[in-house]
Amino acid sequence: MVTIRNSATVAEAAKLMQQREVQAVIVEQSHELDAYGIVTAGDIVGKVIAFGRDPKRVRVYEVMTMI
Repeated sequence: MVTIRNSATVAEAAKLMQQREVQAVIVEQSHELDAYGIVTAGDIVGKVIAFGRDPKRVRVYEVMTMI
């Protein structure tokens, strides 16, 4: 299982996915009561790249799906 902090950028998540050769990462909780999340390669394409958003400025918590 590959995890990333929720305040990481989408660019950091994409780099981690590439390094670990995975298509998704689990987003860690920032507080005990927060939900975990998941960010997939599809989320990055569909929610960031497709809208011309800068992956270096978008945080993973903005595009993650809560699990």
